Order: sequence, then structure tokens, then C-alpha cells
Amino acid sequence: MVTIFFVKQDGKNLDDCKNKCLSGYRSNTDREFPKKFKDGQEKIKLTNGQDAYFLNTRFYRKSKGLNQSRFDLVVYSDKVKIGYIYTVSIQYSDNNYKFETDNNLTDFAKKLYNYLTLAS
Repeated sequence: MVTIFFVKQDGKNLDDCKNKCLSGYRSNTDREFPKKFKDGQEKIKLTNGQDAYFLNTRFYRKSKGLNQSRFDLVVYSDKVKIGYIYTVSIQYSDNNYKFETDNNLTDFAKKLYNYLTLAS
């Protein structure tokens, strides 16, 4: 199951928005995170040269009985002083998360993010 959504993120700047997104991962009690897994975070440039963060996490969703790989692109518009999160969430039945690597979901998400531009 694939879900893609785009939401506003409160924050003072790009780093603040990134930190709020990361802390939000573990605020949902329906999620069980693999032991020793560290959320990914990479600072990247959008096609227009603007800075953004590419974040990723993975967890088991108890209510759905599925594992989930989640990829977030965090951006901040200095023009309107608002952050945004572009999320690709992929749920599947594979408790080893091999589905994520076998299907190169990280590259899939990054390809989708290549099309995003914010007005400057």
C-alpha cells in the first residue's frame, strides 16, 4: 500500500522543521521501531538549488499488521515562512524490511522528490 501526501510543517526554519518531523515519528504509539535502527537524514538540494532534508524511518504498524517504510522531504519557504513535508509511505508485509532494499524504495522516493519546486 502506497500513500503520498503533502502537509504544512510548523517551524522557524528548515532545521526546526526537520527536527519536528523526526520527533513526530515516535509520537504515535501504534508504531514499533526496529531495535538499533537509526532514522536517516540527509541534507540535499532541490532542482532549483534550495536546501531540503531527505528523511527516512521504518516501523511496524500494529493496527494495520504491516511494516512501513516512510520517506519525507522537508522543505522551508523563506518567502512565506512555512515548512512543508512531502511524504511517501509504503506499507508491506515483511518484518525484515527486505522489501525496502529489494525494491530500492529510497531511490523511488528521491525520484518523486525531483519534481518538487518551491516558488522563491
